[in-house]
Order: sequence, then structure tokens, then C-alpha cells
Amino acid sequence: APSEEVEPLTSSGFRVDVLPSLEVNFLTFNTHGVFKSLVLRKAVSSAIDRSVFEKFANGYAASVSQYVSSGVYGYNPAISSVPYDLPLAQSFVKQFSEFDLIPIKLSFVQGLETAGDYIVTQLRLIGFDPKVTYLTWDDFRSALPDNQSDIYFFGWKSDLGSASDFFLNAIHSVNVSRGFGQYNAGQYSHNKIDNQIEQSVHVFDDAKRLTMYQEIMKIITLDDVYGVPLFESQVLYASNKRVNFHPRIDGYIIASDID
Repeated sequence: APSEEVEPLTSSGFRVDVLPSLEVNFLTFNTHGVFKSLVLRKAVSSAIDRSVFEKFANGYAASVSQYVSSGVYGYNPAISSVPYDLPLAQSFVKQFSEFDLIPIKLSFVQGLETAGDYIVTQLRLIGFDPKVTYLTWDDFRSALPDNQSDIYFFGWKSDLGSASDFFLNAIHSVNVSRGFGQYNAGQYSHNKIDNQIEQSVHVFDDAKRLTMYQEIMKIITLDDVYGVPLFESQVLYASNKRVNFHPRIDGYIIASDID
């Protein structure tokens, strides 16, 4: 159920259950253009107030500090959200352009206009001249190889309960022949991370592999700033109170679970 339908549903006698979706939404940078600069990537990260997205979703979303949900294998509890600091972000941008706005392009999927408008406003406040395009998912996905935008709005769902798919498909450098980086929209590349991702596939000690994953998460979130983690959406289930239904964390609805 969409969040705006919660009150009418509860008023009509339905029970509403709220579960985490395991899908984290974030911005990712094109690291071959303006945002080749780590300082400018840090500027964007500091310019976004993550708590705003909870308000946009009427409280049915949670701000996040990294690219997977807590409970997902690879989540690093030592990582805190980057503080919202507009003056700091402005000072970063002024290192590159003190008077003129820096033109940048953003690509969002249609339906994210509210979030897009907020992000555009924040980027303009710190010294960018952002132009955003809203595309259907098919057009958005088809345009990824062209790498024409400077910032993309992405979502990633950890269906398997592990960060491994995210690392292999969105973080690893693009390598078509080996099947790496097929969703690496910004052509992000980091040799140390590539090596650790590839090595982790062959590490069967859970504790050791978790340590490797958590180190990768720290680097891409705080040190090298792959993108800007924003929020985790939540899934709302409405059911008749006469039915004994408890939704599953994996999102499947199985008849045997309902009585």
C-alpha cells in the first residue's frame, strides 16, 4: 500500500504492517566528469539532509548511513551518516568555482520528482547549476552505458541478504567480459576495491569475508565517496483484521502463512 493510503485503510478497519524493504536509495556520481574530484563528491554528500526523505514518505522511510540495510551481510555498524553541513559543502565547491555556478546533469527515474526537486535545490545552494531529467526505468537503464549524466539516483535491493551482488554489479569497475559492473552507472573504479571484491568470492570464512565487506563499505561511503546513501524505503501491507497474516521480510506472500 502507498503511504498516503495508510490513514484511509486504518480508518476502514484494516491492519497495516510496516516492514523494511531491504532497498536502499542513493545518489551515485559519474567519476569521469566534474565529480572526478573527491572534494566535490564530498560537497554533495554534506549538502543533503537525509532526514528530509523520511518526511517525504510520511515517516514510512528511514535514513541510512550506507548502501545496504542493517541486518544485511556486509553492513558496517561503525559507519555513521555524513552530517548535513551546508556551509562546509559551499566551502568545498568554492575551491573550484568561487563565483560561477558549476553546470551538472542529473538523471532520475520518473516518480521521484519530489526527491529530485529537493536535491536540485540543495545543489544550487552550494554552487552547482543542476539540470535534472526524469526518465522511464527502461530509458534510464538504456542510457546508463552512455554515461552522460553527472549524478544518478539509484536504488538497490539486497534480495539475497548480502552486499555481494551490490559490490559485484554496482561497485566493481565495468568489465563486460567478466560480468562485473553492469550497473556501475558512473564508471566508478578503485583498484583496491576491485581486488577485494574478487578475492572475497573465494573466502569461505564468514568472519573474514564480513571484515572485507565492511572495509569496502567504509571506503565507498566515507573515504572515496562512491555516492550518497539517502534512505531505505519501507513496505506497507494492509490486511483485514479477521485474517491472521504476518508479512515476510523477503516480500513473498505465501498462502500457508495466511489463516
